[in-house]
Amino acid sequence: NDDGTSSLLQFTDRILAIFPEEASFYASHGADVTWVGHPLLDLTASRPDRTEACRHLGLDPDGRLLLLLPASRPQELRYLMPVLAQVAARLQARDPSLSVMVPAGLQRFEQPLADALQAAGVRGRVIPAAEADGLKPSLFAAADLALGKSGTVNIELALHGVPQVVGYKVSRLTAWVARHLLSFQVDHISPVNLLLDERLVPELLQDSFTVEEFMAQAVPLLEDLQCRQCMLDGYRRLRQTLGTPGVTDRAASAILDSIQQ
Repeated sequence: NDDGTSSLLQFTDRILAIFPEEASFYASHGADVTWVGHPLLDLTASRPDRTEACRHLGLDPDGRLLLLLPASRPQELRYLMPVLAQVAARLQARDPSLSVMVPAGLQRFEQPLADALQAAGVRGRVIPAAEADGLKPSLFAAADLALGKSGTVNIELALHGVPQVVGYKVSRLTAWVARHLLSFQVDHISPVNLLLDERLVPELLQDSFTVEEFMAQAVPLLEDLQCRQCMLDGYRRLRQTLGTPGVTDRAASAILDSIQQ
């Protein structure tokens, strides 16, 4: 809101914006703004090719990999993982050679994630939290599809060219409060869709967060080349909105300029 913007500008000498719309907004309110671009561009500038990534992960380069990205919070593990595990089981039933990997966000999630895979009958591997960040470039380079929650990871997947289906679910009480008391309504929840202002990545929310809905979106992205290409074309448009690599250097230069003034 305007009060919040005014308060921010009162104690800010310079703003380094990662999104162009963000830069334009603050500039229109009189801020000294530099658009540096999104830092994820630097993290994805150098990445392994698929063959190298599969070798690193112990996978057959001729096979396919499904990533499940369900949780960074305990409630997400509870509400999201059981459905995603069942989807993975059905996809493996269609293609028994499909590998499934689940990076653990926290160490205490590792066993519940493994239990969820086992309960659904999925032949999969949970990546320990201590290894997950280091293996992320290889996981994204090798993945053919990702199913998970909304968040910054959606942009990471897009920059790595991984088709994805995004979903989110909360308790019925929380959903009721959000809808009826807080009047919570948004056009999109995935950062990819928010930045493009279009529904490129499928979003399955609350009552739509079901095995059937996920299968309806996931199967074409795995098996239909035209469907996959459509999403990859959208990812290219997204990249154009994020700037160019060299974000860290531009931010550092802007900070040095401010210090030296």
